[in-house]
Amino acid sequence: MEHHKKIRIRGRSPKRKRHRKSRKERERRKLVLPNKYEPMNPNTDIKKFRVAVIESLSEGEIRTGTKLYEGELKPLTLSDNSLTASLHSINNKADFANSIKEIINSLSGDELVTLHVEAHGAGEEGVLLSSGEILGWKIFMDSCRILNEVLSGLLIVTLSMCNSLPILGCIDPTKRAPFKAILLTNRDVTVDEVERGFIAFYNNYKNPLDTFKATGVIRGEVNNGVENSSPFHLLVADTIFDWFVDLNRDPEGFAHIVNENFCRLKAMNPEYTREKTEAEIRGFINDLAKNGRDYFLYWDRVKVSRDDAMIILRNRIFETFGTSGKAEPRLFNRMRR
Repeated sequence: MEHHKKIRIRGRSPKRKRHRKSRKERERRKLVLPNKYEPMNPNTDIKKFRVAVIESLSEGEIRTGTKLYEGELKPLTLSDNSLTASLHSINNKADFANSIKEIINSLSGDELVTLHVEAHGAGEEGVLLSSGEILGWKIFMDSCRILNEVLSGLLIVTLSMCNSLPILGCIDPTKRAPFKAILLTNRDVTVDEVERGFIAFYNNYKNPLDTFKATGVIRGEVNNGVENSSPFHLLVADTIFDWFVDLNRDPEGFAHIVNENFCRLKAMNPEYTREKTEAEIRGFINDLAKNGRDYFLYWDRVKVSRDDAMIILRNRIFETFGTSGKAEPRLFNRMRR
């Protein structure tokens, strides 16, 4: 193909019109990790289980993450060579991204991770770091998703902070799940509550099969005399996806979504009707429910049936490490052999 010479003009060249992204979008793209890591093969023999503690607390505050690591997690690794632990003290958003990189780069190929975060919750905004910066829930989820990708969907997250429930609003069901299960809070919690709670949790937690049992222990340790009053709640990716695609779960919320989209579409095309908008949204969600669940939950990486996968994995871990409680089949339903 003939190459055309660039025509030069005298004077100042006309500037190209450039699309300016918002400051938040530029910041997000800068901090979110490139997803270039090799994911764990579903046929991997799982031999190690790590708890990675990320702590971001200001000077003068009780370092609950350090105390948990030094007093509970590290001693457990000395008595059981299948357990590992790491502590990552961070100050700002860039440190958080780097800590996720460190965790990924230091993993052995046969190791699963539980990510434990000690910081302050900032409600709807995200995580308040010791620098005073707020790590938005979306960036937090994007980084967790990369770690979860490496683990082929088996990441467990525990959040030791006030009111972390708003994180659920930043989960995108059209993407991969950012975790397999997450332990979060629905109110403010005291230092005493998180200290007592997570000491009890991790003394009953050896691997992800213990998640439900350990959650029962922390809820029994921290409550107002009634277990249902505990601020700690465990949510599983399977359940979260089913919530998203259940059109009957929240009729008022669904009507709000329809109205919001109808107003937007009507402004672009006066012929749009509310009925058409609702039909399109229902069609999208129904298609997502039918075709998106396996992708969200990483089932597309598994070549055997779901029931067989859960049985194979559970038996493998039981044979190798034993278990201290009954496994919850909804949590660990993937093959590792």
